[in-house]
Amino acid sequence: MTTSLHDILSNADPYARTAQVFPMLEPGMVERIGHYGNIEDIDAGAALFVKGGRSADFFVVLDGEIGIYKIEHNHTNSEQLVTVHRSGQFTGELNHLSERALLVD
Repeated sequence: MTTSLHDILSNADPYARTAQVFPMLEPGMVERIGHYGNIEDIDAGAALFVKGGRSADFFVVLDGEIGIYKIEHNHTNSEQLVTVHRSGQFTGELNHLSERALLVD
């Protein structure tokens, strides 16, 4: 059996494995972690964190969506949608542990 180019790329590109890269929490998990935070209503279009920042809160989507963008903050201000987190998904980067600069908005 030969391996197709699609299989090679799917295995090599983590964004092709969205269930692993952007997992969805089961309702029981959401309930358990809910004891560690607060429920907030966020206005549509509000920035939750910005590229280059050194800290960001951990958000779990209960309702609605959170768009994650790669924005070039320069003369072009180009914007590229990386992913959309939906109900049961959560935001986060390694910065939660390392306090390094955020890579996305």
